[in-house]
Amino acid sequence: EDYAHNVLNNLPKNAIIFSTQWDFWLSGAFYYQLIEKERPDILVIDKAMLRDRPWYYHYLHTRAPEVMERCKMEEAKFLEQLNRFDRNEPFDATAIGATYTAFMEALVTRNLDRPIYATSEILEDPEDPFLPNFKKIPDGIQFRLLPTDSALSVTVPKLAWRDGHYQRRNYYTDNARLLQALPLGATAERLLKEGRNGEAGQFVELALKFLPKGTTEGLIGRDLDFARYTDERFARIAEMKTRLHP
Repeated sequence: EDYAHNVLNNLPKNAIIFSTQWDFWLSGAFYYQLIEKERPDILVIDKAMLRDRPWYYHYLHTRAPEVMERCKMEEAKFLEQLNRFDRNEPFDATAIGATYTAFMEALVTRNLDRPIYATSEILEDPEDPFLPNFKKIPDGIQFRLLPTDSALSVTVPKLAWRDGHYQRRNYYTDNARLLQALPLGATAERLLKEGRNGEAGQFVELALKFLPKGTTEGLIGRDLDFARYTDERFARIAEMKTRLHP
């Protein structure tokens, strides 16, 4: 709940955001937008469904017809291949990848009058480089996509995190913490390199508010593996604090 609100409340007007974090905030955001009518101006796009669910396109045309109209030619070419794949019919594996890439590029480049964002897990996937011709600049708890000749000023987001609700350590609570902290840490790192230590410190402190309080004792399997990974990533953020205050 808190993660979904943190995303929606800190995005600028008419933003488009791509994510695959269904379990962590996407499903909640759809509820808050469509049922509670919170921030209906934001277009939340599930990139996983965009890639392999033909029925999802009907929803997007209903939700944001003006956005989808701008890339309808590229969409039609991709859906021709995707529908064959979805029906277990013969399809061109090379063409489906190429048309998907062309569609994604058109979807973003033709809608740059709206702020474009992506969450961190998309940008960290080495097997699916996401729009390599765009700069990915940390902005709040997500990343802003901009043409390569652009710059972006940073503002400290206003985040709510009722820590007592998420004390039990497992794959989901640790992931929800880390996914919000990583873009904040990336912002701090960039500011630190620019010598803007005061601003960097604000983002470090905000990122460390998501630090898990419990130990890994009693955890097993995926929960334990991800807890160790989470602790490692937070240790890197904490290390920046020592560089700010040696």
